[in-house]
Amino acid sequence: MLNSTTTKARIAAAIAASWLLAGTLDIASAFILSAARLAPWQQMPKAIASGILGAQAFKGGVGIAILGLGLHYLIMLFIACACWLLASNMALAKRQPIVFGTAFGIGVFAAMNLIVLPLSAIAFKTSYSAVSVLRDLAIHVAFVGWPMALVMQRMLWPREQAAASPA
Repeated sequence: MLNSTTTKARIAAAIAASWLLAGTLDIASAFILSAARLAPWQQMPKAIASGILGAQAFKGGVGIAILGLGLHYLIMLFIACACWLLASNMALAKRQPIVFGTAFGIGVFAAMNLIVLPLSAIAFKTSYSAVSVLRDLAIHVAFVGWPMALVMQRMLWPREQAAASPA
């Protein structure tokens, strides 16, 4: 049995690793999609900053874009903490992280689109075409849910990982 300090350190390390991995994968996908539309690199992080600044965010410079990146990683930290809270209380997360990660990614997508964005001050209209919803769901599952669930499982519950593997 691990002592409390070791356990807390492992939990913090798992949250940090899942936060940074999923946060980076998610923002990288957003940059790629933004670049595919030929938008300047600052446009996408300014859109994130517009969640608290409204339309004024698009009038700002690089500092506002950096604020947007910081806000993205802050939100992802809360998501990583939520992942740990859920995963630590669910056998599914420990034994089948892909299944858990799929459900978690869908839940993150739903929370962002049904709660966070409507309550924010974003200065643009979100698109909910079938293509954009499927694309964004896939991104949230593959780049947020799966990485977070897999990192949590491998760092916190390696015995369950071994038990779930076919012999």
